[in-house]
Amino acid sequence: MDYKDLVKGMFLKEETNEQLMLVKKKGLNWADLNNPSKSDVNVSPELARKMFDKIKNRINLASCKLADTSCGNAEIQVIGKEEYNIPVENMFIADVSKLNISIAQTRLRTNISYKYSKSKKGILEMTKILEENKVDIEITNDPFSMGKGNSDQLYPILMHTSPQRIKKGGYRVCIDPPTWTSGTKQVTDSGRVNLLEFFTTEHNLLELDYSVNNDFPGIGSQFVSSAIQIGVPYNGETKITTVGEDIFYVNLTAVKALPDSKSLTKEIFELFVKMQQKTGEKFYFKYCNNKHCSTSDYVDEYSKNTPHEYVNASSNHGKKYAQHSNNVAKNFVHSAYMGSNFKFDYFLDSNVSVMSNARVWIHDDLKNTTKEILASIFESELFKKTVYTYKFTQYNECAFLNNIAIPPLDRVWTNKELEQWYLNGN
Repeated sequence: MDYKDLVKGMFLKEETNEQLMLVKKKGLNWADLNNPSKSDVNVSPELARKMFDKIKNRINLASCKLADTSCGNAEIQVIGKEEYNIPVENMFIADVSKLNISIAQTRLRTNISYKYSKSKKGILEMTKILEENKVDIEITNDPFSMGKGNSDQLYPILMHTSPQRIKKGGYRVCIDPPTWTSGTKQVTDSGRVNLLEFFTTEHNLLELDYSVNNDFPGIGSQFVSSAIQIGVPYNGETKITTVGEDIFYVNLTAVKALPDSKSLTKEIFELFVKMQQKTGEKFYFKYCNNKHCSTSDYVDEYSKNTPHEYVNASSNHGKKYAQHSNNVAKNFVHSAYMGSNFKFDYFLDSNVSVMSNARVWIHDDLKNTTKEILASIFESELFKKTVYTYKFTQYNECAFLNNIAIPPLDRVWTNKELEQWYLNGN
């Protein structure tokens, strides 16, 4: 067996920490300890420098107290110590892994460290320690999940609790999945929160850097590196760096959802921003709270005695017929994600029923519009470029769509007219 694979295997099993000495003796690079299959990707020296670069001209780093709540291989602390003269005694070093703590202690020659459990409780206990002795900066590659699935995520809790650990006017530089900017409310320590809105109102979102994905080649997941000034109201300017390293600045005031980082361009980004800043009544696709259609409610074939068509929000059932009537409204628009195609259906028939947790849009103006008018909006190239980049299943919050204004429903729109209506200000 290759020597590096052997050592890496011992590390993954968290066997005796004495094995750390083999790293120095045999020349194993710290970067070789990455384990992408478990989303355990360490920060390289180059990436650590880039993270410091985001704030080095804003604060005197040498006099700062630095926290890293996910120290990994301690590269951030090593760069902070050797290149920015931050004393080790001014560092709060924490991680969910005993192995990572041991690596940090070995590299920094210190016993100062804190291990917390991979849970909300563990994060809150760690946060409580720092509340009375807050740090100036927190630079970290946040851990993703508790290991129980994508719904049990650690990074939204670490992001939302960061103002409790960082001094007012201090800074947080972090690497996370871009999900927190998508508008979907994340599960935090105090319920579900739109973190993009949180960091562009109560705090100052300085930068979103998607080029960080270039630092993790071969990793399927997407990331964004953000810089946030804590406790300072948003100043109306955020620096954006795309994967292709194009740089521009935008005002994210009133913006609650941003595009997927894979398809991010300046054009698309600015389109997202301007469409949400258009004033007027917003779309509202919400759970319809209809009676749930169970298997026993289906009938085998259409009958005059059971005329209630049942529409599912996904493609695995399609359209069936149910014995219960529609409790939503006579006129509504139903959102669905059918395989790889999006679909918005306009229903005028009260004998159409939809599943209880589907999202529908009900509005008085729908009584006086037509399918052609709605199709000119929902099937426009503009909506395909923006709205349709999100998957509209019964589990999606329609965050972007629900934050854009409703165009007048009294005409059939051309794509150019629709785009001009959204982009020509208030």
